[in-house]
Amino acid sequence: KIQGSFSEMLAQAPVKKDIGEILASGAAPQINFITPTTGKLAQRDIEATITLTDQGGGIGKVVWKLNGITVGIAEPGRGIAMSKKADKSATASKLLTLSPGDNRIEVMAYNSEGQIASDPVALEVTLKDAISEKPALYVLTVGVNKYRDKTLWLNYAVPDSKDLAAKLKTVGASIFTSVHLTEIHDQQATSAGISAAFDKIAKQASANDVFVLYLAGHGVTLDGRYHFLPADFRYHNEDSVRSGAIDQDHLQQWLAQVPAQKSLVLLDTCNSGSYVQAQAVTRGLAQKTAIDKLTRATGRATIAASSDSQVALEGYEGHGVFTFALLQALTDADSKNGNSDGVTSTGEIASFVNERVPDLTYNKWGYEQVPQVNLHGREFPVGVTH
Repeated sequence: KIQGSFSEMLAQAPVKKDIGEILASGAAPQINFITPTTGKLAQRDIEATITLTDQGGGIGKVVWKLNGITVGIAEPGRGIAMSKKADKSATASKLLTLSPGDNRIEVMAYNSEGQIASDPVALEVTLKDAISEKPALYVLTVGVNKYRDKTLWLNYAVPDSKDLAAKLKTVGASIFTSVHLTEIHDQQATSAGISAAFDKIAKQASANDVFVLYLAGHGVTLDGRYHFLPADFRYHNEDSVRSGAIDQDHLQQWLAQVPAQKSLVLLDTCNSGSYVQAQAVTRGLAQKTAIDKLTRATGRATIAASSDSQVALEGYEGHGVFTFALLQALTDADSKNGNSDGVTSTGEIASFVNERVPDLTYNKWGYEQVPQVNLHGREFPVGVTH
């Protein structure tokens, strides 16, 4: 209440749902695997097939995951073949690219109303073909300073985006076969522009590669869901955020297209008008739960600028504080928060940023900004120290 955000928090509270009404929509369908039929496979690219049996609630979307990462979403008529049989069954298939060693295929299905999901059904398979090819690094950075609405303009999102892309190329040059940078700034950073960039990367990257996504600009949380504001966004009311922003469903769909099994999502976004401090423009993620949901939806490792209802501060030595710490982490995290093996991993970056950002913000502004970290799966390297 003292921070003046109580009414805003109430306004952003998730829409209340009637549990009885949700349960009345009917049970989720039953899932059974048809193929593969064996746990040991020699072929890297396989087609997994399932049957879906209506349990009273109809058959809605199906979510495919491979090793914890969402790799596909199908809808009836689009990836799900509906049967004309009396049992109202259906089949769905997905082409998957396995990683060397053990792999876990998971499928979850929703009822036709999208209100109730089944428990995930999993199949464990092992790829016996030992693949030791060196991965490539694909980086997509998005920075927006100049919004269509000038009241939303920022100072550091674009230079932060450029500097991070350049740094990743430098530190990754010796450990990846190649480093592919896709940089989108200002007027290019529309929903269509970002979607096209994902499409391009999805066609080039392989399962063995590494993918890094970086978003810098305005981010807001509405209805408990994360939204990134594209450059052509114009604010009229909350409905304009719902209809004009890039939400976690967009990100889930786009990330699912990229086959890279090792992915890192970096969010340095701001919530317009949530906080203003001398010499600092604010960047905020209003709800920790929004980023938690985003991470679970995509299965990617996520490091975000701030947690809970905290702001994230700009204006530190020409950068946002979060990105300033990220740039330092790519050269210093291995020695200061890691095992000093000369390689910087996702876990070392997360540890460094988690420790450095609160110190930097407290020493300069007397305000302790706490980043949010969600790491899924094994650590993986993104560069070497120089």
